[in-house]
Amino acid sequence: MKKNLNVLLVCAQGQSTGILAAKLQELTRPDGWIVDARSVYDLESIIGKYDCILVAPQFKHDYERISLIVEQYDDIMVSMIPGQFFATCDAQGLYEFLEHMFEDTVTIEERGKNMSEKTSTMDKITGFMEQYIVPVGTKISNQRHLAAIRDGLTVMIPV
Repeated sequence: MKKNLNVLLVCAQGQSTGILAAKLQELTRPDGWIVDARSVYDLESIIGKYDCILVAPQFKHDYERISLIVEQYDDIMVSMIPGQFFATCDAQGLYEFLEHMFEDTVTIEERGKNMSEKTSTMDKITGFMEQYIVPVGTKISNQRHLAAIRDGLTVMIPV
C-alpha cells in the first residue's frame, strides 16, 4: 500500500464527505495519508495536490465531467465512493477499497468489474435515484433564490 497518499473526497459542499474523511484520516494517520473533503465545484482549483479523487455517490451523474478534469493529470486516480461505505460512514471499508485500488496487480478495468458485479434491489433503486432524481435536486438546490431562502432558514434554526 502506498505511503503518504493524498486523498480527496468530493460532494456538493464537502460536508457529507467531511465526516467520512475525518474517520479515514484517523484510520490512516500512521500511514502518513492526508484525507480532505471539499466541494466538487472547487475541484479544478485544488486537484493537483492529490493522488486520488473519490466522488460521492450522489454525484454519479457528474462523474464523466469530473473524470475529464482529472484526465489532464496522468498520476491521479478517480473513482466513485461505494455507496455502502458512504451511507454507513465505513472508513475501514473505504480504506480497504483504496488499498485494492492501489494494488499494482489489479487494472482499472478489473477494479470496475469487481466493484459492479453484485447489484441488489437497493443498488438498483439507488442507481435510479442517482441517475434521475439527484440531478434535478442538485439543480434546484443550486438555484440562487432557493439557496438564499434555505440558508436564511438554516441560520434561524438556533433561534
